Amino acid sequence: MSFGRECGLYIGTRYQGQKAVAEQALSAPGKQEHVAGNLRGPANRQTDWPSIYLTCLLIGFAGLNMTIYATSLWPYTTWVTKQADVAWLGYALAGTSLGSILADPLFGWWQQKTNSKPPLLFGFAVTLIGNILYALLPIFPEAAILYVLVISRIFLGFSSSAIGLLRTFVSMNTLEKDRLLGTAALSIGLTLGLSLGPVVQMAAIPLGEEGFTLFGILMDQYTVPAILMSILCIVNLIIIQFYLHENFAGFAGEIGDDGEAKEDPSLPPYDKVALGVLFYIWCLMMTASASEYTHEVITKHGILQSVQCVLSAIAAILLMKTRIRNIDNRIQLSFALCLFLFASLFLFPWPFFEPAQDFPVPPGQNPHQCDAACLKRRVPMWLYFFSLAFCYGPAASIGVTVTNSLATLVVGPRKQALIQGWMTAAGSLSSFLWPLGATEAFKMDGMRTISLANTSFYLIGLVLIVFYRKRLLPLVIPGRSMDFAA
Repeated sequence: MSFGRECGLYIGTRYQGQKAVAEQALSAPGKQEHVAGNLRGPANRQTDWPSIYLTCLLIGFAGLNMTIYATSLWPYTTWVTKQADVAWLGYALAGTSLGSILADPLFGWWQQKTNSKPPLLFGFAVTLIGNILYALLPIFPEAAILYVLVISRIFLGFSSSAIGLLRTFVSMNTLEKDRLLGTAALSIGLTLGLSLGPVVQMAAIPLGEEGFTLFGILMDQYTVPAILMSILCIVNLIIIQFYLHENFAGFAGEIGDDGEAKEDPSLPPYDKVALGVLFYIWCLMMTASASEYTHEVITKHGILQSVQCVLSAIAAILLMKTRIRNIDNRIQLSFALCLFLFASLFLFPWPFFEPAQDFPVPPGQNPHQCDAACLKRRVPMWLYFFSLAFCYGPAASIGVTVTNSLATLVVGPRKQALIQGWMTAAGSLSSFLWPLGATEAFKMDGMRTISLANTSFYLIGLVLIVFYRKRLLPLVIPGRSMDFAA
């Protein structure tokens, strides 16, 4: 092996924290040629950007499906049946998370054993059934409507699982140098989809609750968005079947004639501790919550969500198009957690805030004394909006993008659909359980316990990043450069 080749291998590691691994590989003559030959993909294996952009479109449709019913679920439920109550609303809301929790590991295993297309097709087909059931609720018997509603919501949770599949698709079909760029593009597509959901629902309001009948199907402000989503699901199925292609640019191993990816057995094991840290941070991103349920917040939530999504998209674009993407991933993650931490501190009911009207100060108590009355302070509305829009929005975009990208690099160029499935399931479970405790905590003492809990979780995340900073690095494989097509 030439001296220039040896220098190229050394420089190719690019990660100072793991120089020793690369140097050890270079000290074993003959072995590095064998390893490099096994691990490097075909010379023409490049990031298939048309397919990556199609995944951005698909994930946008999935995000749209997640938020389009957010503002109309309760009015629709109470309109379609008189038996609806808050308990059934809770079941319906939990149904989406439950569907995602059930589907995430299943889809990850399926994608691991085959490829991306079968579980994606199945996921969007189930989502199609969920939208159809939601649209046809008025034709079901009164006694069955609520049960059908919950079933439809469980099916709609499969669209959230499709998001995990699309993230895995990007990680397996992008070169490592393009990984962050592809993940950021996904974040933009998802953010736009999430932000357009309430807008599409609002556009159907002029139809009213009476609407009109077309081919025996009621077309009103509640059912038309569901019918539209059903059509989009069919479009998604066509795109996946005929236009989405996998070339496994981010995979080290052989690709059979049948498209099956065979993992290279010589790949070194990944760092499970580092991946565990990223799992924890991922759960934080999924449970980032600061909800104070007042009428004023609910009526203005549409504006807040729009601003938040715009800032999230801007943050993702900055990750794609500026030098920010060259900053160390650990610094980017720490910055995102710091933004979350600042928001939690802003949302703490400090003694100098005005007492909440829902929790009046007892007679004779000093409203500025740190006693039980301090627990019932209401965060000023302008500060609440600033925290959620300018802290939570960019932090969520940066945190989700970088955490997912770094996780794929830590695992390395192997099949990682099952890992991504469990990661998504962990996030879904966290987002399912956290609101239950946060709601009870808010009833007892307002935002105090919620803010303290969030602050503690984010501080733990920052400590983990600092403590394990030398392990939160991409997998270095002796004897090869970072990009397979190099």
